Amino acid sequence: MARFATAYSDKLIEEDAVKEVSLKIKRLLPRSIGLTFVFFTSPYRPTIIQRIMSVTLTPENFVGIEVPALIYEGKISERGIVVVCISAGSVGSEVSFIKEDKPEEIEIVIRRAIQKLKTFSFSLGFLAPSINPYNYLAGTKFGLGKNANIVTAGFEPRRSEHAQIFNTNIGAGVLYVWMTQGALLHWEKVSGFFPVGRPFTFTKVDVKRKVILEIDNHPAAGIYKRYLEEKFEIFKKKKFFYIFPLGVKAEKTHRLLNIVNILEDDSLHYIGELKEGEEGTLMVINEEALKEDTERIVNSIKTKMNPRLVIVVSSLLRRQLLKNESAVELALIKELMGQETEVVGFYTDYQVVFDKTIKEFIIEKGNLYLISLE
Repeated sequence: MARFATAYSDKLIEEDAVKEVSLKIKRLLPRSIGLTFVFFTSPYRPTIIQRIMSVTLTPENFVGIEVPALIYEGKISERGIVVVCISAGSVGSEVSFIKEDKPEEIEIVIRRAIQKLKTFSFSLGFLAPSINPYNYLAGTKFGLGKNANIVTAGFEPRRSEHAQIFNTNIGAGVLYVWMTQGALLHWEKVSGFFPVGRPFTFTKVDVKRKVILEIDNHPAAGIYKRYLEEKFEIFKKKKFFYIFPLGVKAEKTHRLLNIVNILEDDSLHYIGELKEGEEGTLMVINEEALKEDTERIVNSIKTKMNPRLVIVVSSLLRRQLLKNESAVELALIKELMGQETEVVGFYTDYQVVFDKTIKEFIIEKGNLYLISLE
């Protein structure tokens, strides 16, 4: 059985914060450490985190990611450091880093990592703001094919610089953490978005430009005009597209398609994966239904395994929509998982995941992922 330890600090003096989490981990996990994750907010500097933790913990693999907000035991923090450590020998791990996002280079790195490890049970990926998610998507598709047990967190440009720590290096690019034998690992998506209104068909799509030209053979923005009526102009001016993402029908569920802008010709610029002729609908997050969905998914996870550590990868868009209910959602997850399960995580701008339902890679904003380890 794998051994885990987590720690959190929000001390104002960054060296004090790093020392606090390091010493706590050392008490909880005195033996050698195989894999260390550090999620930290600005203005904590990666150089200080790396210097202190490398000496104190001496992990075999060390990964640190600057994030906009943290999750620790059902609470949200705008400032601090969260550390997750897994004991050596319990879970095999490998770290891959690529500075540029050329699909062919990503494919080669993936194939080399898998060849070295022989097999892998799960991968957690991180994309710096400089990385084009569609280049990453293409390279990962080529490298992993249809066997892709992977969740990738993507970050968009902000005022502060985005930093990634990978063992003895600090940079920003495509970072993979591969995990092999050891802990039983399972991941699930919690959505909470549900369809409203009648379904429609994406009748004309420029996939290369990521633009929806027509829905049901009419200018695409008409779907919002019909639903919002006199509120449409305010919606367009303030760019409230995130409130009503589009859903693309996939088996018995929908994957999210996020609208970036309404163009002058009433076409819709989108983020996500879409093919001409697919069926869709408007989506809205429903807090009551979300609670039921969360309970169902957590209970489903607990029938498959006895989770002792849960890493939450959530979306800033989701937090924006739920507002104060975001903390309620996380507290519910912690309550349902139980006191013996440690719940930590972070916020990201978007996720690139392998959709288990349609067996394809997709890019989404707005969902939450639970990565559970036993």
